[in-house]
Amino acid sequence: ISASETRIRSIFDNALEGFFRSTADGKLLEANSSLARTMGYASVDALLASVNRLGSDVYYDSQDRDTFVELLNKHGKVLGFETRFKGPDGSLRWGQIDARGIFDESGRLTHIEGALTDITTRRIAEREARRLRTLLVNIIDSLPSLIIGINKEGRILSLNASARRELDLTMTTAQDMPLELAVPRLAPHKEVLMASLVDQTPLALPRLAYQSGGETRVEDVSIAPLMGGWDGGAVIRMDDITDQVRLEDIMLQSEKMLSVGGLAAGMAHEINNPLTAILNTTQVAISRLD
Repeated sequence: ISASETRIRSIFDNALEGFFRSTADGKLLEANSSLARTMGYASVDALLASVNRLGSDVYYDSQDRDTFVELLNKHGKVLGFETRFKGPDGSLRWGQIDARGIFDESGRLTHIEGALTDITTRRIAEREARRLRTLLVNIIDSLPSLIIGINKEGRILSLNASARRELDLTMTTAQDMPLELAVPRLAPHKEVLMASLVDQTPLALPRLAYQSGGETRVEDVSIAPLMGGWDGGAVIRMDDITDQVRLEDIMLQSEKMLSVGGLAAGMAHEINNPLTAILNTTQVAISRLD
């Protein structure tokens, strides 16, 4: 029995998880070295001496402790309960608690046994991932271009804000919709777009004209394969260049008129040269005859 107790105690003390035993009202009774290290204490004795009530001395928000105990009373055990806890220097860290309740014969919760795992690094990584995802979404939504993500079957994966406004779709209604239904004006070009998607080669379709609101508009369409293991998906970019085309037409007409003006000026100059000689000679002749 003594040898068994020694082995069990060794497992308890040397486990990587922070094991603990406490009373239901928050008195910490036992802890192992991993728990002390996780919570920022030099030793188990220092931890036990510093913590009088878990709710006020360890939990950043004492309400979390109350919620944790309520769950134990209701279910008998709690898995994956995440909360913030305080270190002796006031630093905050994230922990995940797996625990079970010990009840007396009347069904009253008397003790709690469980393990605390430090998940601060994971929470920081998750927060950074959320921040980067939000930043990326904001960047894409800020673009005036229509950005459409499709899978290898040509169905909608995502739309940026400009695409949702232009196509009058929400992500809920557009999700998994065939591209030709979401963007009818691309239907005649679907075969070419799908070929580019299958070959995983970028493709540009410049100056595609379409009718909208009773007027002809022009846009550039490009498709590029999705990188990073998206299994054959692609992103389509559509840019309205109607104003640019109109400006180019105006500039072309202006250049034509400038050319015609230059030609007319040159012809007038070439006509004026002999005409001046004729007029001068005629005036001399009239003067002599008079």
